[in-house]
Amino acid sequence: LDLVHQIFGKKSTFKNPMIIGCYEPRLAIVYFKQNKVIGQSAICIGCARLESTATLGNGDNYASFNEETRNKLGQFYESLW
Repeated sequence: LDLVHQIFGKKSTFKNPMIIGCYEPRLAIVYFKQNKVIGQSAICIGCARLESTATLGNGDNYASFNEETRNKLGQFYESLW
């Protein structure tokens, strides 16, 4: 979770975003605090998009990210298996 927060908390993550259309299932992250849901994010590594209830490093809640970030998230995703 720290890695995901570190990646999406940076402004540089959203510079030169990739625009790719896809319909792949999203990687979902649900944030809890004291057993209550306080936020959620849906990440698509395939099309380089993120939608979150949290404010991202670029100040938005929905954005495309760049290829460097896509590669980092791909490695993170693969490590989950």
